[in-house]
Amino acid sequence: MAEDSDNAVHALLREIRDKQEEHSGKLGLVETVAQSVAELHEDMRGMRGEVQDLRANVQDLRADVKSIRSELEVVHADSHDTRGEIHQMRGDIRDLQADSKEVRKVVGSHSQRFDFLDERVEMLREGTLTAIGFAANASESNRKLKEQIADLTKRVEKLERGK
Repeated sequence: MAEDSDNAVHALLREIRDKQEEHSGKLGLVETVAQSVAELHEDMRGMRGEVQDLRANVQDLRADVKSIRSELEVVHADSHDTRGEIHQMRGDIRDLQADSKEVRKVVGSHSQRFDFLDERVEMLREGTLTAIGFAANASESNRKLKEQIADLTKRVEKLERGK
C-alpha cells in the first residue's frame, strides 16, 4: 500500500505539474493577449487622434467646397450676364450692318449723281469754252470790222477833204 500511495501521489504530482504547465502556457497566452489588447488600445487612441484630424480636414474641405460653389454661382451669373450682353451686341451689330447697307445704297446713289454732275460740268465746260471761242472769234471779227470802219472813215474824211 505504501507503494500504491506513493504511486498515487506521484501520479497526482505529475498531474498537477501537467496542469501547471498547461495553465502556465495558457497564462503566457493570456499575458500575450493582454499585451496585444493593450497595444491595440494604444493604437486605437492614436487612431482616434487621426480620425479627429481627418474630421477636421473633412470640415475644411466642406468649407472649401461651399466657397467654390458660391464662386461658381457668381461665375455662372456673370456668364449669364455676359451671354445677354453678347446677344445684345449681336443685335447691335445686325443693326449696324443694316445701317451700313443703307449708307452704301445712299453713297451709291450719290456716286451716280456725282457721275451725272461730272458729265454736266464737263458739258458746261465744253460749252463755255466753245462760247468763249465764238466770243473771241466774234470779238476778233468785231475788232477787224472796227478797224475796217475806222480805216474807211479815215479814207472818207480824206476824200472829203480832198474835194
